[in-house]
Amino acid sequence: MATLDDLVRLVTPSETPVGFGDWRAVEVELGLVLPADFKELAARYGAGDFDDIYLLSPDDLAGSARDLLGMAGGFRDEWPEAVPFPLWPEPGGVLEWARTGNGDSLCWLTGGEPDDWTTVVWNPRAGAVFRPASR
Repeated sequence: MATLDDLVRLVTPSETPVGFGDWRAVEVELGLVLPADFKELAARYGAGDFDDIYLLSPDDLAGSARDLLGMAGGFRDEWPEAVPFPLWPEPGGVLEWARTGNGDSLCWLTGGEPDDWTTVVWNPRAGAVFRPASR
C-alpha cells in the first residue's frame, strides 16, 4: 500500500504550504477524531486542490457533513437502497473529506478507529450510489 512518503517522492510539497486551520476544533464539533494520515497530508501539502481532488479544510468538514446529511438524508428516506450506509452523526456514518472536479464526494465510513476508516465514493450524478474506493 502506498504511503504519504511515497506521494511526497512523486509530488514535492510546497516549502510553505498554506495552513488548514484548527483540526481540534472541528473534531470537537463533529465528536470524532479524524484520521492521522489525512491531517498529515493536509499539513504537508496545505489547503487547496491536489490535482483533481479538493481536500476539505477543518472549516469545510462540519458544514459538508450537515449538507450531506440534509441532502442524502431526504433521498435515503425515499430510496433507502441508494444510500446503503449511515450518515454522520449516526454511528459509523459517512463523512465527506474531499471532492473531485467530476462531482464525486470522497467520504469516510466513520466506524471503528479513525486510522482504519474505509473511504467510499459518492457521485450524485451517478444515481446517488455509494461504492468502496479502490485500494
